[in-house]
Amino acid sequence: MQKLNCVLLIDDDWVTNYLHQLIITDLNIAHQIHCCSNGQEALVFLEQCIHKELFPELILVDRRMPQMDGFEFLEAYMENGYHQKHTTVVAMVTIHMNAADLARLQKLGFVEYVERPLKEDNILGLAEGYYNRRNQASNIV
Repeated sequence: MQKLNCVLLIDDDWVTNYLHQLIITDLNIAHQIHCCSNGQEALVFLEQCIHKELFPELILVDRRMPQMDGFEFLEAYMENGYHQKHTTVVAMVTIHMNAADLARLQKLGFVEYVERPLKEDNILGLAEGYYNRRNQASNIV
């Protein structure tokens, strides 16, 4: 599998970010891995990525965080039109999702859901999903 240029991890728990970073590094599927501790920090990072033309191909976002939680981040992501401009795979990673949260994710339409603890096959599947989206987008154009 070809390497992703950039993966963005968004979680207020540094241990979780570190463990996810280790898994991704061990799988050798990304050139760069960036970590942000909340949604606001991640939005600033994404703006910088646009100017550098290095937008993440995979974003893993936690559900519960201070300042800006996962859903608030996803709503801002949509408002900025990132979901239409990029073939990025975005996945919400959390221990448990209640029915209302799952319905909210389905309503957004562009977000995957992955339960914690994150496993190698989950990450490989998400990376493969990116390549499938990119290939579909290039076939349309």
